[in-house]
Amino acid sequence: MHYYTQGLEPALLKNVNTPAKAHKADAVPSVTTILSWMPNDYLDNVWKPKMLVELARKYKELDTDKIKELMWGIKQCPRSGEMVSSATFGTRAHARMEQLVDGYIDDGMLMMDDPYDEVCEEAFEYIINEPFTPVHTELTVGSSKLKTAGTIDLLALDRKENYCLIDYKFRECKDDEGKYYDKDLAQLAVEAYMIADLYVLDYIPDIYTFCIDTLSGDLHVKKWSDKMKTKGEKIFMAEYNRYWESPLLGNKNY
Repeated sequence: MHYYTQGLEPALLKNVNTPAKAHKADAVPSVTTILSWMPNDYLDNVWKPKMLVELARKYKELDTDKIKELMWGIKQCPRSGEMVSSATFGTRAHARMEQLVDGYIDDGMLMMDDPYDEVCEEAFEYIINEPFTPVHTELTVGSSKLKTAGTIDLLALDRKENYCLIDYKFRECKDDEGKYYDKDLAQLAVEAYMIADLYVLDYIPDIYTFCIDTLSGDLHVKKWSDKMKTKGEKIFMAEYNRYWESPLLGNKNY
């Protein structure tokens, strides 16, 4: 779980990781923390418990957090061959995308010499060759009204000079198709709303999910329609209400 200070320019509170600590720190949950409360009966009640038990028996020396990381699988770094958890793979690939785009924004110069370049290269080249102008990477934005905050992978301008949001998802894909979920949509939809509020825009920015195949580096681009953006906002608000009404929080207005 991630929590931020309140306001339009929130800061991540690294030492706050539970609702109780957030209450004491007057902090707000991240967009992804709120969306993590979306129910999935099979995943939550069957698959997760089964995997945790199997991994705990196999890796008795690991603590619970490490076991939870392994639960989502292990992936191989494309160049080094190092085997890492899916979470670590995604974190490192995200960091490399940020580094590449920041280098382009700063001076256009970059060296393709990172172990994760093979999985990031196609997405990076698409960004700089298609009608996008990168503006800001890892932009944190918040909403006092919604009591939440989130970090946008890439804020860019499109060919009409309108803002748009791009979110990277590193996933193992099959049949040359990307994988997209309601959580992807809901996260981007509410963050687009917050950008519109922050920059006082008369439009809601377009939103894109870049699904990058962790095996091949192939890029699959999903531009969500205006109709889907509206659906995403509704999904977020449903989970928002579920989060704040949870008995774990004591009361909705904490």
